[in-house]
Amino acid sequence: MVDYRRMGNMEQRLGNITWTTLLHELRDLWNSPRGTVLRIQALTLVAITFTFFLAVFGSCRRWSNRWIVQKGFLAAQVLSLSLGTYSIGLMQSSWVKSEMYPIWAVSLLTLFGCVDPVTTYNGLDYKGPIMKVIFQLCLYCGYVLLMSTSTISSAIGNLAIGMLTTITFIKGFHRSLALVLQMKSRNRSEIGKLFFAEPLSLAVVEPFTFEVSDAYRGHFKRYKYFLRTNVPDMLTYDDETIIEDALIGYCLSYLLRRRFFGMDRDWEMAEKREQLEGLVRNGRVINYKRTLKAIEVELVFLYDVFFTSNEFLHFYEAKASRFWAFGSLIGICFVGVATIPGTISSTSFGPDANSIVVNTTTADLVITLIILVSLALLQLVELIRCWTSNWGKIIFACKFNTRDNNIVLPSYSLGMRLLTMTTWFDMYLWQDKLGQYSLLAPSSRRNKCCQCVSVIRETKRILDCICFRCGCVPVYLSRMLGLKYIGQVLWELWGSNNNGGPGVRLDDAVKTSIADFLGQIKSTRIGVEWYSLFDANGIDASDLPYSNTPLLHTPGDAMSDAYMFAYRVMVWHIATWYCEEQEQDGSAGGSYRREKNRHVATALSKYCAYLVVSAPELLPSPSAEIQRAFDHAVEETSRSVTNMTPENIDSKSSVDAFKMGVYWGKRLRNEVSPPPECPRLRSDDPWKVLALLWVQTLLYAAPYGDVQAHLQHLSQGGEFITHLWALLYHIGIDKWEHAPAQETEQEEATGASGERLQRQD
Repeated sequence: MVDYRRMGNMEQRLGNITWTTLLHELRDLWNSPRGTVLRIQALTLVAITFTFFLAVFGSCRRWSNRWIVQKGFLAAQVLSLSLGTYSIGLMQSSWVKSEMYPIWAVSLLTLFGCVDPVTTYNGLDYKGPIMKVIFQLCLYCGYVLLMSTSTISSAIGNLAIGMLTTITFIKGFHRSLALVLQMKSRNRSEIGKLFFAEPLSLAVVEPFTFEVSDAYRGHFKRYKYFLRTNVPDMLTYDDETIIEDALIGYCLSYLLRRRFFGMDRDWEMAEKREQLEGLVRNGRVINYKRTLKAIEVELVFLYDVFFTSNEFLHFYEAKASRFWAFGSLIGICFVGVATIPGTISSTSFGPDANSIVVNTTTADLVITLIILVSLALLQLVELIRCWTSNWGKIIFACKFNTRDNNIVLPSYSLGMRLLTMTTWFDMYLWQDKLGQYSLLAPSSRRNKCCQCVSVIRETKRILDCICFRCGCVPVYLSRMLGLKYIGQVLWELWGSNNNGGPGVRLDDAVKTSIADFLGQIKSTRIGVEWYSLFDANGIDASDLPYSNTPLLHTPGDAMSDAYMFAYRVMVWHIATWYCEEQEQDGSAGGSYRREKNRHVATALSKYCAYLVVSAPELLPSPSAEIQRAFDHAVEETSRSVTNMTPENIDSKSSVDAFKMGVYWGKRLRNEVSPPPECPRLRSDDPWKVLALLWVQTLLYAAPYGDVQAHLQHLSQGGEFITHLWALLYHIGIDKWEHAPAQETEQEEATGASGERLQRQD
């Protein structure tokens, strides 16, 4: 009979022996020379990974405002520098040596020379940051040269390492000079010297009139004439549009840069408005949809100017950047060819009596080759980026305009084809999404913060409770330890300011709806073109979000314009939610136009609510009033949502945000009777009304945002309202004026009589 109990005990002892043996083997490996090399190799790979991430994606933060992306760059900046310095220092000080150390160290040095120094720069004093970059370069170069001469046995290998080190030092020093340009680009006096913009008009994109400086007017005319007459077979319409957008965006970026520094003047805005009104009077149709594309390119130029060194590297110093990138590519290839074969045939030797050189394994060679190939590809990408970015298009156009008229067409056409074929770096000009927030969405549909953010928020709450509420820590000890600020610092570093849900793609339907309404604007006055559809559907102008009529009630202090705007935004957000909820089952159906209006209304409703919650500084100020209005709307909604009855929302006299929102939703769906003063007015299509309402609301709020807040959001993925803010600025709209009631009535009467005459004709 088999004793299964004894067999189980034996298997358990064998398992213990195997686990103990494995632990001993790991401990022996950890203490062995080979274990030391593996530890250094692991740290170096982590440092190389973080540095490579910064070098490749450091200037691409505008692609997304997600928490993991924005904080990921912060973590990569902190860890790449510290781990890189520690790894190189550990290679030099360790008593165990490997012939791979110099190659790994020079790879770290090369990657450090590729990192944009401007991404961590934020100020006018460039001397401190540039000294840090140069000191780091000198430290890395000294370690690399010292390890190369003491570890590599081949003279050719030492020569290759020395050559790549020298090239990288010069390249890194050259890149650090971009900090000087950053100082000038952030200095108001330098901007004034660099570009004096008179509001000159030039129809570069027919039929829209853009402002450009006098220095570029001739460039545009000659450049466009050449494109349309000499190379029609080489360039398609889309290719031509891409190049024109780059040229227009570059010129407009100078004007908007002046706006960021408060250098624009009232008379300039007045002349822009006069030009806009003159175009409307002359029957010119402005292609706003095309204009939004040019605005995207303009903001990309501004992002490069303020937050990267691309203007310095790809425009002012493009030749030098291409030369040193090509030199780095040659140096990396030379290092691979000169050092890798020598390590395969070399034997262990000691540089001195206290050092041990460990043989190079196949895994070491494979990892090193992967690192060198990645570095070479990175240099190649830098070269392609210099040639094909928007800055490359500007350089190409400027070179064409300075050449003789007898230009060689085949070579020029080939260059134009290269510029338009490679659009890798222009596919994501910004995040191209609309943030979404729904006040009444189910919890399962709400955006959930990641686990670490929740932990940080809870830590902040506990620290506040311990320090100020519970009195567990004495006051003097709390001040000495700085507990008062620990939670605040943790939240500002790693917390998330995005309280909305997942964003939705900014599609063509939203852009078209906004462009269509912009085409109806005749001036800065909010007149009949704003109110006509709402009057036809029985909605009074005083109930719209951009109305300056006081609300029915005043919770707490007196209401400001910002408070009334945000409160009405939440009211109509609830109304849109109600209409959406009533058609959740999809039974309503409808035409393509109705579905388009529904999509535009729901997307912009949640986007405006998202701005109220997450970016109130981009809305009419003060942002504290917007937050107060939102808090009141949330409080009233949470109080009313549980005990809502049809009887208490039958009229507009409700003084509750939720009740008012549901009332307007019912009115638009014709579920409640209209008021006695307009018994015949009923809504034909609620989504047509709501789509126009949210388009107008977003455009109304666009000119009033804080300028520096727009600049800050530009570095964090960008917001669509910033594009509208820039567009309205270029056509002279920095504020809206409410037309008097008498003028509005006259405009409505004139419009009605005009419609009757057209019907009679």
